[in-house]
Amino acid sequence: QDIPLQDLGVTDLAGPMLFNQEGQLLASGVLAAASASTAEAAPRQLLRCSLQPPQCEPFSEVLQPRSISALAEHPLTGSLFLADAEAGQLLQLSGQGDVLGRADTTFPENPVIQIASGLLFVNSAKGPAISVLRYDEGALGQQLDEILLLPPPAIDAEQTRVWDFIRNGQQWWVTMYNPDTRDAGLYRFDDQWNYQGQVELARDYWPDELGSWGNKVLVRNARHLPLQRFNSQGATEVRLDSDLLQALANSRAQGRRLHNLAWRSALLLVGLLALGAFCLGYLLHVRSLVYRPHRERGADPVD
Repeated sequence: QDIPLQDLGVTDLAGPMLFNQEGQLLASGVLAAASASTAEAAPRQLLRCSLQPPQCEPFSEVLQPRSISALAEHPLTGSLFLADAEAGQLLQLSGQGDVLGRADTTFPENPVIQIASGLLFVNSAKGPAISVLRYDEGALGQQLDEILLLPPPAIDAEQTRVWDFIRNGQQWWVTMYNPDTRDAGLYRFDDQWNYQGQVELARDYWPDELGSWGNKVLVRNARHLPLQRFNSQGATEVRLDSDLLQALANSRAQGRRLHNLAWRSALLLVGLLALGAFCLGYLLHVRSLVYRPHRERGADPVD
């Protein structure tokens, strides 16, 4: 299905996104009404969107517009955990949008929050590790443990940071990368974070994002439309492709080609005009060497 943004009542909608237990989409965006009511750029805020019928509204009236880096929902209580990397804060909100707690936290380049076994897992900003945090009342953000990840292939490639990680079944899947070379690898761990093996990605396929789909794991790359699909043992399966996404991508690619063609045509026209102006100026310069302007005067008077 394809839903235009104007039907949702927004001018912009961006990640991170998630669907809550009620099937509503939570995402960062700008309401069209807010954009129309102010001359300045309307601030982004966390929105709650229903797709049938299409409609978006602010998730919280008390939460000030802020930068949202990661979202996670508690599957039992429905409370929402939000990472604000710009402000360095971890927030907990109720399902109704009330702020239940705040904690100062240092987040890495790409914050990720996962909830499992009554604990909050966040990728560490200090090294190849996963931070284990509390989220119960009065102890939000308190660190209980730091799980150090040292897969032999990651050590050899100096992949010392965690980019993304998810839990699928009784396993953890973790993307680790080298902050200098941006070389990345995908690794599997068991429920106790014991190393299980490396997942073979396609060539030049940087794992931007991991997703669970039943007992499968999907890997997204921004430069490749089909999603890589793996089974629970890390074996490669048929890539997941979508005719709708492919059609949208082809339409956008055609729009970019037309845009680039228009720019090149405009640049070519400007270049031709500049060349014509240069030739005309050179011609006038040559003429000035032969025909010099002379001010006429009458003959000298006899007397």
